[in-house]
Amino acid sequence: MKKILVAEDSIIVNQHIYKTLEGSGYKVFSAFSGKEAVQEANKHLPDLILMDIMMEGAADGIEAALKIKKTLDIPVIFLTALTDVATLDKVKDSQPFGYIVKPFNEVELLSNIQVAIHKSKVENEIKNNRDLFQASMNSISQVFLLLDWEDNIFYVNTSIEKLLNKKFNELSGMPSDKALLIKSRTTDESYSLNNLRAFSKEELFKNEFLLKTPNQNVPIGDTMLKVVNGKGGVTYTLFIFKDISNRIKARELELEIEKRRITSLIEGQENERTRLARDIHDGIGQLVNLIKLKAKGIGIKEGDAKEELDKLLEQTLKEVRNVSENLSPSGLNNFSLEKNVEKLIAQFNDSTIKFNFSHIDVPDLDLKVKSHLFRIIQEAISNILKHSKAKTSTIQLYGLENKIQLTIEDDGVGFNPNAIDKTHTHHGIQNIEYRVNSLNGNFTVDSNDKSGTMLLVTIPL
Repeated sequence: MKKILVAEDSIIVNQHIYKTLEGSGYKVFSAFSGKEAVQEANKHLPDLILMDIMMEGAADGIEAALKIKKTLDIPVIFLTALTDVATLDKVKDSQPFGYIVKPFNEVELLSNIQVAIHKSKVENEIKNNRDLFQASMNSISQVFLLLDWEDNIFYVNTSIEKLLNKKFNELSGMPSDKALLIKSRTTDESYSLNNLRAFSKEELFKNEFLLKTPNQNVPIGDTMLKVVNGKGGVTYTLFIFKDISNRIKARELELEIEKRRITSLIEGQENERTRLARDIHDGIGQLVNLIKLKAKGIGIKEGDAKEELDKLLEQTLKEVRNVSENLSPSGLNNFSLEKNVEKLIAQFNDSTIKFNFSHIDVPDLDLKVKSHLFRIIQEAISNILKHSKAKTSTIQLYGLENKIQLTIEDDGVGFNPNAIDKTHTHHGIQNIEYRVNSLNGNFTVDSNDKSGTMLLVTIPL
């Protein structure tokens, strides 16, 4: 049973309406002033209020309707004998569901009530659906925007309001390219909405961008653009993306952990190399020297046999020194990187590959950087000798302001860098990459079967 509040200060009119509505199956309450109407509305929560515009007392019908509207969502039909423009303008803020002009008949009264109650029901359903939609959109972490056919903002959820520190009423109608300042994460290139439309769906979703906000540039990703068809052929653009700050932080933390692990691994390798070099030099080297001394006293006559033994022992001792030096070059502590590289290359220039080395403006380097660069060159030379089938190789070392650049090229058979399975093959490339990453540097490989291979290493100083 629907409930109706009749707010009319004329007792005769009030009771006439009361009896009419009660006879038509409504639950009816009466009020005889604006103040009483507010009280009864809060007490009984009627489905509809019939409110006389002009009532005696401190609050007239219009003022009472406005007070009720602030706290209760109850439809109001005004009862009035006044139909002038000034009166109608006065009641607009209360958004009435209709007017009934006095005098009125019962049929007119009941039909207006039925229409108002039905209209209120429909509007409440629409409002509830809209509120449910709004709550759903605000509950998701993604930024959700709906843009009109001119790419102006038509609807947003609270995620973008929080990012831009602007309310919907400030963003509504604003051109999207003015509200959303988007640029690349890696370059200064800016992106308009049309630029983003040029990406394929997969590329757009995978790409990461920066959104300029009042406080900072926020990394965004998982971006989607979709055309939505509205009524009457009107089209909208659904624009969705996500704040990926936490994802970036987690990724950077993972990279930092991996970098520390690699650094620790490399340091362990260097320590082990140093230990082995010392053991070889002090152990095997001393044994070979001892054999040379003993050989002098075992009675071998002068001649070919003695000369051959001396030669073998001397070669063995030289090889021990070379192995020891390659494991842990003692010259890195005392001489420049260039001198050590020249000495390294001299060992291989008797091979089928000719190595050329040049250097310009190389600054004084600390032992860590010097050691890593030496190992990188050593690893590259080893790869060239094993796999390249090259005739010549060029190594260049340059000092460039606050960084040092190393290039290593060969004219060999080359390989496909994108096809490297680092877990099983090409450990040399992987080792170089590990060392470069531990120095916060950059490493690229350019290789094909027609022009050989070029390694480019850049280390910040």
